[in-house]
Amino acid sequence: MTTYKDDFCRVVYGESVELERHDFSINGHGKTLYLRRGDIPFALVPHLSSRNGLNSHAALSKAAELIRGIL
Repeated sequence: MTTYKDDFCRVVYGESVELERHDFSINGHGKTLYLRRGDIPFALVPHLSSRNGLNSHAALSKAAELIRGIL
């Protein structure tokens, strides 16, 4: 089964690849990012305006911290 994660990976890498799942919570609201280290670093983030998206300064800051960690 192809997922939106697979679709994005295929655009960037030309194939489906394994992504690291990173879950965190901001004010009791769960957030999830998918990251991949390597020659082509890759970050798949939730839509900014969704309920579980990066819709606050705190959520954006935490996501940025995780993304910087793969660079």
